[in-house]
Amino acid sequence: MSSIWARTGAGGGVYAAALADLLAATTNRYVGGSGGTLAGLLAGLRLVGSRLRPLGIDVGNLWKDFPASVACLASEVCERLGEALAFAPRDVPLVEHTYVGEAYGRSCEAGNAALERLARAEGILLDPVYTAKAFAGLLGEAGRFTRDAPVVFLHTGGVPALFACGTTLPDPGSPT
Repeated sequence: MSSIWARTGAGGGVYAAALADLLAATTNRYVGGSGGTLAGLLAGLRLVGSRLRPLGIDVGNLWKDFPASVACLASEVCERLGEALAFAPRDVPLVEHTYVGEAYGRSCEAGNAALERLARAEGILLDPVYTAKAFAGLLGEAGRFTRDAPVVFLHTGGVPALFACGTTLPDPGSPT
């Protein structure tokens, strides 16, 4: 799913609808980078009465008041799903600015390190910008999570971008 589409009520609704499967898999938190992803998860969790709280990682630093934007979108998602539930910026658990790097749309050192770590450990590829920054956030914020409880990282795609950035990524033949 493209991150632009995910920043719509319909896109966020997809994540809210998928939440039932995630709820069955975990008792801890979710980490995501897109405002639409976070809005959909917030809406879905509230709609099913869950006390779980997602944790958003700001990977772009695009909006002046990102929490208010996410809150508005979560409210729209609920309305589209037939419930008039309102969210306020204080309802949006978000780590802002920490994992953005130099600029929106550009990879960063922490993201590249997270990408390499996950690829080497699990064989899972992340896009070198948004999802890698979100995973860097998961690693950096790990102390927020309950020890020995599952954590879900929602990988929203973007892997084809890996092939456009070959020179900025670690050499796969280099030793770990």
